[in-house]
Amino acid sequence: GVVVVSKVLNLAPGAKFDDIVGAYQEFQANTLIENPLKSMYFIMQIVMSLVILFAAVWFGFHLAKQLSVPLVQLGRATKRVAGGDYSSLEIESGSEEISNLIGNFNQMIANLSSSELELQQTIKNLNQYTSYVEIVLGNVSAGVLSVDMSGVVTTMNRRAGELLIVDP
Repeated sequence: GVVVVSKVLNLAPGAKFDDIVGAYQEFQANTLIENPLKSMYFIMQIVMSLVILFAAVWFGFHLAKQLSVPLVQLGRATKRVAGGDYSSLEIESGSEEISNLIGNFNQMIANLSSSELELQQTIKNLNQYTSYVEIVLGNVSAGVLSVDMSGVVTTMNRRAGELLIVDP
């Protein structure tokens, strides 16, 4: 066999003791910087946590503002519609749900506007028909009464009042 030696070890008892003392002194030197190092890491962790917390709060407020501003404008538009203003709503929103809500609101306004026009035309026609019926009933020689479902007289013409001796 062959033995190859690349380094000669000093196996003297004093050398081992010096190595142990040196390692202990190095450990003590590292212990001295341990507390400042821990403090520095702790401060960095707190700063990063505060930055993340600040970013989360800012993002929350930003998102809430994006949602609440269009909804407040939609609420104001609802009050306008209740007052009779049927102009459509032009609100920009980053949220697809809010945009759909605004589109549906505008469709509702268009439907209400057309329904109101139809209702006004129907009321006009009804008023003309009522005037016509009143003129006909006022000039007819027969007495005419109209009664509701419970038997209460709702209208009567002049001739019916003369026949029943009551004020029509």
